[in-house]
Amino acid sequence: MEITERARQNLFARLDERLGRAEAETMMELLPHQGWSDVARRGDLENMERSLNDRITAESAVLRAEMAGLRADLNTEMAELRSDLTTEMAELRSDLTSEVSSSHGQVTAELSGLRVEFHTAFGAFRDELHRDQRMLQRQVIVALVVALVSVVLTTVNLG
Repeated sequence: MEITERARQNLFARLDERLGRAEAETMMELLPHQGWSDVARRGDLENMERSLNDRITAESAVLRAEMAGLRADLNTEMAELRSDLTTEMAELRSDLTSEVSSSHGQVTAELSGLRVEFHTAFGAFRDELHRDQRMLQRQVIVALVVALVSVVLTTVNLG
């Protein structure tokens, strides 16, 4: 049975006649405005609380499982990236070592060639210097001989 507003007014009028206005207002305040079917009991609230707690617990478990899966996926991807990075670094190190070795060989060969050129040029310079020195020595000897002959002839002619 649904309680209408007219039925509430009739009840209030009867209570007002029998108990007085203040008591009638108090009694009407204690009654629900829409009917007892809309009033929640403590047991209803406790059942709803248990139901909500169960749903929250279930959702939390689902979220934890999803987070664990995401964490595992993230760890797997990070491990793969770490492996890829290690491989790339090893390849770069290998390439760099090859380049350095190749460059070292080229530099060593060029230095060896320069050393040979230097020794050759220095040897030629030394030989030329010795030749010039011998020529100068001969010229000095010839000049001394000429000077000595000149002194001897001058002495012989004077005497």
